[in-house]
Amino acid sequence: MVRNLFDEQLQTLKRSVISLGLLCENSLELIAAFLNGNSQVEIPEIRLLYQKIENKGNEIENNCFNLLIRQQPVASDLRQISASLKIVHDCKRIGDQLVDIADLFQQLAVTPDGHPSMASLRQMARASKNLVGDCMEAYADNDLDLARSANIKDDEVDELFATVKKELALELSTAQPPQADGLLNLLMVAKYFEKISDHAVHIAKWVMYAITGQKGTSA
Repeated sequence: MVRNLFDEQLQTLKRSVISLGLLCENSLELIAAFLNGNSQVEIPEIRLLYQKIENKGNEIENNCFNLLIRQQPVASDLRQISASLKIVHDCKRIGDQLVDIADLFQQLAVTPDGHPSMASLRQMARASKNLVGDCMEAYADNDLDLARSANIKDDEVDELFATVKKELALELSTAQPPQADGLLNLLMVAKYFEKISDHAVHIAKWVMYAITGQKGTSA
């Protein structure tokens, strides 16, 4: 009876972590829509989702600590709780970076929407969103193969970042201060997308740990 209750609590924990991941995906979807010129997306919406991510993450962390204190988890249970805590940490960092991107967007007016790097940034937003979604799906379904594929998808984001960095570095070498500020904002946005992708890879590694007991390397 006690074990059944604990199993239910673990399932509730998992559903909560999945819902947190969905909030991150929704935020990335808004960012992608914003970059694609959707005038209905506003910065306060992104900030609101960030606050929801933060609050949900704190709630899950408290639940994890309560389970560790009040129950006597066996090794596999400890792996699930520990992995959940680590995944929550990465989701909260994704939330931090999303609000940083939103802040930079408010200053992007100095850079024309038609700037060549905007195409790569749109691709980075979409690729990051898809990678976070895949890693959370791997967590939800205990899908080891999907978790292992995270590095391959992260490579796409890294290549896009390298492209943006090269383009902007060349342009910055001759830019005047007002234009340079806008170009630096674009570079920071690209860097945050790269970091979000890295956090998704961390999530994939903790999924592998929860399943196998080893924090393996993605494919």
